[in-house]
Amino acid sequence: MEVHHHSHAHNSKKKWTHYFWEFLMLFLAVYCGFLAENLREHQVEHRREKEYIRSLLDDLKDDTTEINKSKRAAAVSLAYEDSLMYYLYKNPPEKFLPQHFLDLDLKAMLRLKIIFNESTAQQLKNSGNMRLIRNPDVFRRIALYWNEQEYTRITLTRYLEYRNRGREYAEKLFAYSDQDLVDAGLIPLSSKGVRVIQSSPVYWAEYSNIISHCHITVSNYRDQLEKLLNTSKKLILVLQKEYHLK
Repeated sequence: MEVHHHSHAHNSKKKWTHYFWEFLMLFLAVYCGFLAENLREHQVEHRREKEYIRSLLDDLKDDTTEINKSKRAAAVSLAYEDSLMYYLYKNPPEKFLPQHFLDLDLKAMLRLKIIFNESTAQQLKNSGNMRLIRNPDVFRRIALYWNEQEYTRITLTRYLEYRNRGREYAEKLFAYSDQDLVDAGLIPLSSKGVRVIQSSPVYWAEYSNIISHCHITVSNYRDQLEKLLNTSKKLILVLQKEYHLK
């Protein structure tokens, strides 16, 4: 009986350890599979992150070209606004204005614009893929650039509001239509210049004030473009360094 009892206990212990090792091996297999899958997902996400960053860099380079283009246009507008305001200050209009006044008026209030390349930004924002950006500093700098973009749009909108007011006001002061007829060859160019519709000094002073507001707002817009350009350049350098891209 004692030999039988001892043999039974030995078999029970052996069976228990056998189950334990089977469980341990199964657990390790599942755990290693989980680690491998997790590693694979991280590798996929890191590749996607780098693809987004590479695409974002291309967009930033396009934006840099667009910003510089808009800066040059803003500089032209500012210069002509100065000339137009000075002319009106020195020469209160009567019945006619010199022919070059139309050129001053046209270039003083250009329809400025800026079009950002936001294809990557929209993908990152709309699909929730900003979570792929692991580096907090990179995340912060991208968000900062987008904020500066939005403020640039706001400053441009302020300018365009005054610019549109100026265009509407000018239509009441002098005859644009005469120049259209000259360009069409229907009437000869007047030696007297541009015909004035409304010669009241009050109206022309108001017109000059609107041009002054255009000057202020386009100057703010130009400064904001410079700030955006600096933000863009810094972001490009950070992205190139962090992700080893050119």
